[in-house]
Amino acid sequence: MINTKELTTGCYVKVNGKPHRVDEIFNNAVGLEKWDTLFISSDLEPIPITKELLLKSGFVEESYDEFYDYIKEVDSHWIAFKRVSNTPNRDWYLHIVSCGRCTVGGCDIQYIHQVQTFCNVLGIDLKLKL
Repeated sequence: MINTKELTTGCYVKVNGKPHRVDEIFNNAVGLEKWDTLFISSDLEPIPITKELLLKSGFVEESYDEFYDYIKEVDSHWIAFKRVSNTPNRDWYLHIVSCGRCTVGGCDIQYIHQVQTFCNVLGIDLKLKL
């Protein structure tokens, strides 16, 4: 289940095990691209961040002073994911650097919709291939 307040348009979620793009958001329901019906929050499943998804979406596996594991430049921003596997409930750390000069944000993150919402708020068009 995903709280619809965590979503922005364009985020990907799973419904019945398949990824779909959110194109409308209401209080406790969303509309999905190519669907004429609404789905309530209990129908929505998060999509976990995986190494395969990041590589497929154009991220490069890289080690920079052992800090970044996967990195990609998007709209003059560097987006990096660090794999944190030893800590429970903390699978990934997201780090965004704006124009190579200042840190915009960094946070623990687990799911694709969280990354997309974070980037959407910053005006970064993160294109992911699912």
